[in-house]
Amino acid sequence: MSASSVALLVAITAFLAALLWQVRPVFLRREGDGTRGRGAMAVHLRAMRDDPASVRVVEQAVAALSRRPRALEVVLWRHLAAAPWESRREAVVASLDALRSLYEGRRRNQVRARAIAHARETIQPAGQKTVGSA
Repeated sequence: MSASSVALLVAITAFLAALLWQVRPVFLRREGDGTRGRGAMAVHLRAMRDDPASVRVVEQAVAALSRRPRALEVVLWRHLAAAPWESRREAVVASLDALRSLYEGRRRNQVRARAIAHARETIQPAGQKTVGSA
């Protein structure tokens, strides 16, 4: 093997490693649904941090952490606090809806549920349609 072949092989390996590092969150989102403990929370926090405007990521977190209301609450609040709401309105609405249902259900707190309902109504009034709705 010549020096140029070795250099090319090193460059290809570095490129593939960087590519795998960038695609890693997609695989973690798929595999993270079955994880337990703090790992599930970390997976969903990372996924929300990587794609804060994705409604699908919020829905996956809600489904995966539905049996762990405290962890779900932490994940949703961190998602809401991560960035300004204007650029990711639909994901914010999904997070607010999930928090409201959480506070109306297992984490009973009617005051928080009403406050979140008011915030959601301010962000997107009930009659207003989202981009994905018909």
